[in-house]
Amino acid sequence: MTHFNERLPEYKKVGFLTRLSWLGRTGKTDGERISEFPQVKYKSTAIGFEKINGLPHTRNAIHSKGTHNLLHSIQSIGGQSLVNNTRCHEYLALDDGADAIENQKILLTDKKSYVRHKIDELTDNLIGYKPSVYEFPNALKIASVWFQFLRIITGLLAFVVYGFMLIFGFLVDLLTLGMRDAIGNSLFFFTNPFMFYCFALLPLYWLVLKFLTHIGVTDLFDPAFIPGSALRRDLGALRTISKRKGITEIPFEELEARTTTMWDGGNRAMCKLYLAHKYSKDGVVYGAPNQQAWYVGVLWEFFQHFMDVSRPLPDVPEFEPYRHLDPTTRKWDEEHNRPRWLWRDMSQDDYRALVEESIAAAQTYPFLNPDAVEEENWKPAGEGDHWYQQG
Repeated sequence: MTHFNERLPEYKKVGFLTRLSWLGRTGKTDGERISEFPQVKYKSTAIGFEKINGLPHTRNAIHSKGTHNLLHSIQSIGGQSLVNNTRCHEYLALDDGADAIENQKILLTDKKSYVRHKIDELTDNLIGYKPSVYEFPNALKIASVWFQFLRIITGLLAFVVYGFMLIFGFLVDLLTLGMRDAIGNSLFFFTNPFMFYCFALLPLYWLVLKFLTHIGVTDLFDPAFIPGSALRRDLGALRTISKRKGITEIPFEELEARTTTMWDGGNRAMCKLYLAHKYSKDGVVYGAPNQQAWYVGVLWEFFQHFMDVSRPLPDVPEFEPYRHLDPTTRKWDEEHNRPRWLWRDMSQDDYRALVEESIAAAQTYPFLNPDAVEEENWKPAGEGDHWYQQG
């Protein structure tokens, strides 16, 4: 594990008055930003780098006994090629909402506020540039998220709390006091100044907060420094940034995959992937809510594939805009005549069908005993003909 005790000046230079001057200015689309991204250059520490240079690979995969509820041995990839169908490669199953295509179209074409655009640029400078980076989102790292959360709660209070008090109170008064007094008491919520300002005007507060968010004022509440974590494909490491430790990098081959079971509000168990450093136990927990063990298995395969630079990027909509910037991926796409915009030009219905096939295949994959794939006659989605299963 490597520590960089360097100052993080990029964020500290952006003061309040500077951000204030940015408000209302138009930023760039993701498409415009991608056109300016630098070409990915693999460092000598990247997983699979020796293969790209035609040299024999010197690292061995690290195995350890299962420490999570998938129970099979944990494989920490050392750069070796993953053979199709020896593990489940149904990456589209991770997009259970089947909305990645639409999200990408919006990101590529919609203008961002200048404040949000500058924050993205500063994050790139510290975390790294796509497609060499898979960033782990953290809602706590941006204070304006809580401002938006306040906006949502404010709107809900208007309809839930105020509506409940008005309707339930009216029914109680109707049953106990009669119609005349029930109507009179209901008018109290509108005539009493406290009730009126706190509840009746909440929809107006919600609109004001939404407008402030739209013009970018909420970005003024962002901290001067934004921490975060990301897998660096070009470095073969997990990079973490914090105020206390600065920049920390953990070699990917020193990470173990574990699952951590959490409980949601509905008393349902959901599994998330825990990438734990074998020696320090630092790491990152990542995953979508309300997912089961099969999801963690696919996610771990996805990250192993992403970090192996001897293979092209996983062929999913999220990486499609950046594929030409990754040298291994660009070469593979040229050799296999992959369309430049395979996913963007696909219809939403066709994409949704692929996602559903992938989920069905991933759910039935024998994660507890991968050697039983042939015995159980497991079939990948689309008989393995999809782009994202090749390579």
